Amino acid sequence: MTRLIAPLAFGLVALASATYPLVSRSIERRERGVSLQQSPLEAGSRPPLNPAYAPALRQFWGRSSSLTPRVGIQVGHWKHDELPPELVRLRDATGAQSGAYREVDINLAVARSLAELLGSAGVATDLLPATVPPSYLADAVVAIHADGAARVTARGWKMSTPWRASAASRMLLDSVAQSYGEITGLPEDRYGITYGMKGYYAFSPQRVLHAVSPFTPCIIVETGFVTVAADRAVIADRPELVARAIAVGVLRFLGARPRAVTPDGRLAYLPPSYPVAVVAAEGSELRAYPSPDERIVRRLERGTMVMPMQLRGDWAEVVVRGNFRSFGWVRRDELGPMG
Repeated sequence: MTRLIAPLAFGLVALASATYPLVSRSIERRERGVSLQQSPLEAGSRPPLNPAYAPALRQFWGRSSSLTPRVGIQVGHWKHDELPPELVRLRDATGAQSGAYREVDINLAVARSLAELLGSAGVATDLLPATVPPSYLADAVVAIHADGAARVTARGWKMSTPWRASAASRMLLDSVAQSYGEITGLPEDRYGITYGMKGYYAFSPQRVLHAVSPFTPCIIVETGFVTVAADRAVIADRPELVARAIAVGVLRFLGARPRAVTPDGRLAYLPPSYPVAVVAAEGSELRAYPSPDERIVRRLERGTMVMPMQLRGDWAEVVVRGNFRSFGWVRRDELGPMG
């Protein structure tokens, strides 16, 4: 296995490095005051910071940028029965299953292969169970999961950042998403992202102690459907291919990520916090993605309170207050301040 992994790791580095200049130029443009391609924040804007994150911010600033890159790989549902009391409700969450195929076994196989690939490329890795160390700080965290569904049309992969994601988390997402579909050949479940993914407990330090630091770039990856034979042929039978697809994206991100040694570099890791807003237009269209051509999720009545999570050009991603399963994108000019 070592003889196979070494040349493969070299190939991963070469493949990921080929895209470093493009992303690096995007970062340079942002540092000159122009918006980062992957960042939904406006040029020059500085997102408000949650005061509760101050201790974690000091820990983050104290971390040396010269350290060997470290990536946490969380194995979905692994050792779920050992979750702490604050997460006791999840101890029975064993993951998806189809016959003899169990999600947790697929997750673990992919995660171990990913750790070996990244390690061969000179990256330190931590294989994390369902319980994440409090305020876990790393250069990136990838949570590995697989999906399950009864519908026959279910297919493919999806991935998400947490709510109020930093620009660095969105860069990580873009990088891994780019390589995943290309290498695995699996289709994207583009409209399958759920509230549970965006509100993933391990990425929610504002409400869970055992969660990553708010300044750790992180994504959750649903590699495919355990319940679909065509997806299983990849995620269960070829976990090393799935790991390679993720590793290429992670390495690309690590080579291009902003350095937290300057104010602009640090800004890329700060999770934004925006005040509650109100829908100012009657029948405002809540869309799945920030485009007038995208699918309409629902129409919002004037006066509906929403919580902005991120901004992208003329659009804001919002969650309807009081209905966290209702989220999407609205035009920013259709929102107004509370009161």
